[in-house]
Amino acid sequence: MKIRKWLPMAAIFFTMGFASPSPKLVVYIGIDQFPYHILERLNPHFTGGFRWLLDHGHLYSEAYHDHAYTVTGTGYFTLGSGMHPGTGGILGNSWYDRIREKRVNCVEDLEAKPLGYPGRKRSYRLVNATALGDWMKESNPESKVFSIGGKDRAAIFFGGKNPNLALWYNRKGQFMTTTYYTNRNPNWLRSFNRKLHMETYRDSVWTRELDASIYLDIARADHFEGEMDTYASELFSPIFPIGFDDGISKKELLAWMPGRPWFGRMTLDLAQTIVENENLGQDSVVDLLAIGLSSPDYMGHDYGPYSQEIADVFFKLDKYLDDFLSSLDASVGLENILFVLSSDHGAATIPEYASLSGIETGRIKRSVITAAFESARQEIRKQYGPFEFFHIYGQTVYFFQDEMNNLGISRGRIVEFFRTAFKDIEGIRGVVDLTALESSGLSESEQRMFRNMIHPKLSPDLMILEKEHYLLWKEIGTTHGTPYDYDTHVPLIFSSASFRPEVYDNRQITVNIAPTISRILNIPFPEKVDGIPIRNEIE
Repeated sequence: MKIRKWLPMAAIFFTMGFASPSPKLVVYIGIDQFPYHILERLNPHFTGGFRWLLDHGHLYSEAYHDHAYTVTGTGYFTLGSGMHPGTGGILGNSWYDRIREKRVNCVEDLEAKPLGYPGRKRSYRLVNATALGDWMKESNPESKVFSIGGKDRAAIFFGGKNPNLALWYNRKGQFMTTTYYTNRNPNWLRSFNRKLHMETYRDSVWTRELDASIYLDIARADHFEGEMDTYASELFSPIFPIGFDDGISKKELLAWMPGRPWFGRMTLDLAQTIVENENLGQDSVVDLLAIGLSSPDYMGHDYGPYSQEIADVFFKLDKYLDDFLSSLDASVGLENILFVLSSDHGAATIPEYASLSGIETGRIKRSVITAAFESARQEIRKQYGPFEFFHIYGQTVYFFQDEMNNLGISRGRIVEFFRTAFKDIEGIRGVVDLTALESSGLSESEQRMFRNMIHPKLSPDLMILEKEHYLLWKEIGTTHGTPYDYDTHVPLIFSSASFRPEVYDNRQITVNIAPTISRILNIPFPEKVDGIPIRNEIE
């Protein structure tokens, strides 16, 4: 492993920053779909865990993901590895593999088997990268590394290649792992899953955490056109209180549980169970606990970032984090812990609300995109015949260059067919040619962000790019996945009991987080890492 060298500044940091010589435990928290403006708007009303992290934290108000396709897979990979998605070959949550000619999931592993509970075959096995926990174990094999998440890709990318254990929710009532990580589930995991009893939440009702008047100051009206409405009854609707319809099956309830704020409490309870049963932070060897809080994403997609529901999700999470920090204080001591918090991506405002501010916005129907692709396909067939020398997947196009060369087909001509098909569609900015970014109508910063998504063998050739504030595919609720600020601007906080609150407005990118933690711990990280340590945290 190639190692980046540095001067021994970390020792100075330890002396100035921590009461003890170094942290005994790093708690790395990723909150799924947490645009920075949510933290900014809700900050005055936090009184629990977020309040502590901010009051004892270094807040970076200008932290951004520096890649163009902002989804959970790319975001957590970047947070864990310090690499851009293109460097590690993580192109999204899934993509098309030209060699195998099939769709692949970012954490699929056909060799691994679900262990003890039903679920999918998942692991870090096929990822061409290491992560923070791997660097810690390389430096000292006695370091314990545990990662958990509501989503498999959150836990897996946070945990790296060789954690002690990675756990994620299977949407069937249990947190699970696979045989890639262990051959036997720990007793504490089996006990924890037995006590979850998620089916008992059937009659639970989601009510506001704070007074209703507060929400009117920081969010839009309780129900707004464009929100998801999954309830058939009048009693439970998209306005508070929110519950489950009568007659919901157990299978449906267990699958929908991440879409309720209580799931965040369950995830943090699992985190504390690990701390207590695995004795994290109890000796001089630093341990890592990585926590992917995934449920805000499920609710964010339904209601949008300016909804009262999302405000309440974070107020409840503030309370749950407060309980978690209290338990850590009792078991480890907050003075012995370094906390780091960020997010995998943000989200767009629902168009129906954004339009009230005079923003040009809208929704691009799936049928419109499908029709444009089909139009391009038909025009290409008229010109070249029924040869399959490209594959359309989602909003991307993959060329089979060898077939095109054999047929004497001009790549540039095929690109123009697709650009023509999408040229006059409302909300479509254009077709990005990943091999010729300079000719794709992108700014220099956007070119860099797309370049950070490119893998020399795996990447698609073309990608459809929507205009800012337009939603691709999503006909209700909201989504993410663009290079625009609302998807890339995320919180970044480094917290310790001995820190005084500071706000830094110098721009940071998320690939810098993992190498910064590594440098704080005075351990090396690989040469291929794209990020560099944040100066404020190491001097």
